[in-house]
Amino acid sequence: MRKAIQAGAKTFEQVSKRTGVGTGPCGGRRCGTLVRAMLGEPVINCNECGWPILAEPSAQVCPRCEYAKQEG
Repeated sequence: MRKAIQAGAKTFEQVSKRTGVGTGPCGGRRCGTLVRAMLGEPVINCNECGWPILAEPSAQVCPRCEYAKQEG
């Protein structure tokens, strides 16, 4: 992912096209926010698991925790 960003990828979609990130069974719910943080989008840490989540109010649900609950 870092190499894709260094090579000029500026959005999650561009990183995904170059690396395949976000194409697995979770659809990027676990790694997507981490990639977006690497791209400079504002993130905060989940109070439950510590994983980065997008700081915008509409995205305050931790996708990693939600995915784990579905798999549980």
